[in-house]
Amino acid sequence: MKYSDLISRLDSESANERINAIKELKKLIDKGELKADSSKSYVNDHIHTKYSFSPYTPSAAVFYAWKAGLETCGIMDHETVAGCKEFIEAGKILNIPVTCGLECRVKMNKTALEGKYINNPYQKSIAYFVMHGIPHQMLEKVDAFFKPLREKRNERNKKICDKLNKYFRSLKEIYVDYEKDVLPLSMYDKGGTVTERHICQAFAKQFIKSFTNNEMLHIFELDCEVPFSDEYPKAFLKFKDEELEYELIHIFKEILINFVYVDADEECVELSDLVKLCNEVGAICAYAYLGKINDKAFDAVWPDFEDNCLEILAEELKKANVCALTYMPSRNTFEQSKNIIDLCNKNCFFQISGEDINSLNQPFVNDLLLEEMFSHLKDSTYAIIGNEILATDDIENAMFSEKTKKAYPDLKKRIQYYANIARKGNNYGT
Repeated sequence: MKYSDLISRLDSESANERINAIKELKKLIDKGELKADSSKSYVNDHIHTKYSFSPYTPSAAVFYAWKAGLETCGIMDHETVAGCKEFIEAGKILNIPVTCGLECRVKMNKTALEGKYINNPYQKSIAYFVMHGIPHQMLEKVDAFFKPLREKRNERNKKICDKLNKYFRSLKEIYVDYEKDVLPLSMYDKGGTVTERHICQAFAKQFIKSFTNNEMLHIFELDCEVPFSDEYPKAFLKFKDEELEYELIHIFKEILINFVYVDADEECVELSDLVKLCNEVGAICAYAYLGKINDKAFDAVWPDFEDNCLEILAEELKKANVCALTYMPSRNTFEQSKNIIDLCNKNCFFQISGEDINSLNQPFVNDLLLEEMFSHLKDSTYAIIGNEILATDDIENAMFSEKTKKAYPDLKKRIQYYANIARKGNNYGT
């Protein structure tokens, strides 16, 4: 079968069909007909799939991670672990170590961060956290915890969709039906999560169907008052097909959602409940550092996020027994990265690499991770994999269990021990 046909099959509706495509691609790899784009040493633990929002199925995500040169990769979907088993299986076939995670919104209104923008640009007192290294026998328990929260999120999604319809009411060509136009874009019927991006995608499809690029640009600049930078309109006119769709999703998500956003509440987890769940299932609870940045494409002013309250954040995380922090070196300045590394070292937080992948044309690899400043993040990734291996065998062997902390009180030595377990070539799919 042709390479292009196998790539198409990675996007099949059937998980079995996608896995079979991975098996055929592995045959091409074994024959030497297919090689990775890089032999450098990259890792990434934060790849979204279509089970939340992404161009990639779990099988496709693993394949493109391998193709880009990642030596490990991690799935990270919003409020769902439905793609994890396929991700694990694809990793076994391609012989690339993988790790399972989940991202969710957490209420911080009972902490000193109440009333502040933390790492959520749309809502104060709400923060994004992640679960890393979820033991495989605990995936069903994690899913049962988040299933009712996905349903609550769905209710809020409908309200956002309705508000966007009202926002565009002057455009007779634009109307999105949530059940008919949004849900089919998601994997909700297979345990996935519907996100704001799915709503934006439904509207993007209608805009592309109804207007030319020039007409859309006119609508955004005059009717919607999108704050484009001077150079952006020229770039926008060049987009077409799927690239145009994702660019529109970006515009709607980063700019227009501000006008129609509905506060998240019932779908959000209490911080104490998330930490309790992580401890019960042997996963690693981590805060996702974002850091202030200006979006050059739109020249938009973002909130300051956590940069103005890092010490307060660290204290609250310690109080709640959050053990780790994940960050994206490619997003942040040198000074921000240094500050966050110093903060982690000062407070003994486990540091994790989290380069967010959820859109077209995002590089799976980040050359910054090859620099000495971030070299420890590679060991961290292998330690997460080691956590999955040992805790899948016995939950008491989780990296942050009381038993393990007693045996390895020094975090650096513990990281090295768990990283070595992963590097020994254990069966990552068990």
